[in-house]
Amino acid sequence: MIIPDFLDAETIARMRAAVPDSAEFDESPEGDGALRYPRAAEIEAFAPFFDEETVPSIVRGYLSRTAEPVRRTVGLKVRTGSIPTFETSYHIDTWKLRVKAWLYLEDVGPENAPTVYLKGSHRGAWRLLHEARHHDWFRVDEEGFADEDVLYVGALWPHEVARLRAAYGFEEVVCTGRAGTLLLFDGRGLHHATPLEAGRRLILTSYWVHPDA
Repeated sequence: MIIPDFLDAETIARMRAAVPDSAEFDESPEGDGALRYPRAAEIEAFAPFFDEETVPSIVRGYLSRTAEPVRRTVGLKVRTGSIPTFETSYHIDTWKLRVKAWLYLEDVGPENAPTVYLKGSHRGAWRLLHEARHHDWFRVDEEGFADEDVLYVGALWPHEVARLRAAYGFEEVVCTGRAGTLLLFDGRGLHHATPLEAGRRLILTSYWVHPDA
């Protein structure tokens, strides 16, 4: 789900001004060259995203009334060019229910590393064997990041994706949008990152899961 103009330009400008210096960011453990500021929820200017009721209402209506947010960060991409990582392959994040909420603090155009999502791929009988393999093999650490030896468990080969698109008519959606856009998606659906070709990508992120997940 892509919601343009979720927050107004003035609010977004205040959020951008509150983004910490990049020297305070950590590099993502997923090897994609992305940077993250993990204490974003502590910054008051970000409250209109993290504390506003619209996102929780949508997510809890879809996922579970007891769903809770985890890993609330500022996400920053500044490294241009292709980076060899599982993120650039179509993959699922997990076999468990998970919703990602991203707020664009700056415009995300085709050159600014937009995520690509295969609409409709979060459901269907084709997922059973894929999710079973993910359940059996995929393991994460206390912060929710996988070890290097299982990163590609959720990924599909290009010919597998092509067959799924032909069989089910899944539509590829490039998730671009202007600053203030809200992106919500089910992490069980097939999606992949694209390289940053110009500028940077600056977003707020919030992942929603069941309390025991």
